[in-house]
Amino acid sequence: MTEKTLEQLKEKLAKATLKSARKLEKLQMRIEEKEAIANGWEVVVDYHDDMGKPKIQRRYYIDQQGREQGTHRAWCKSGNLSWVHEYKDGKLHGRGCAYYEDGSTQETSMYVGGVKQGASIIVSNNHIVGVNLYNGGKLVAYINPEVNPDALGKKESAEEESI
Repeated sequence: MTEKTLEQLKEKLAKATLKSARKLEKLQMRIEEKEAIANGWEVVVDYHDDMGKPKIQRRYYIDQQGREQGTHRAWCKSGNLSWVHEYKDGKLHGRGCAYYEDGSTQETSMYVGGVKQGASIIVSNNHIVGVNLYNGGKLVAYINPEVNPDALGKKESAEEESI
């Protein structure tokens, strides 16, 4: 057996061992999560990818009615945050944010009782490119700031530009 082949086998073994360790870690977390839920403790669940980067984090507790209360986060393969959502009474509630692969903000929304409510701001290249307005989870209006900058309070005039 050549030295190169031996090194390749060692690398494969290390990867297989790492995968088995991750599977065991996930199983252990599921057991701990079930135990925490049964006892009414705070639940913290962290899932990692095969390279050890965070993938999903859930930090919550279960109320007496069995509903989740807390924060859920997910990450892109790059390691940057992908989204963050708050849960109340087992439903999306409060601010929710989605992010592009590079970590910049993609959308910020508000949720009430599991549905979008109010303004959902859409961003590209760190500029607002649109605002969706929701009422009870239904889209009721869309504002395009390039077409109607006054709608977002961006009144531009010749006088302001010269100042």
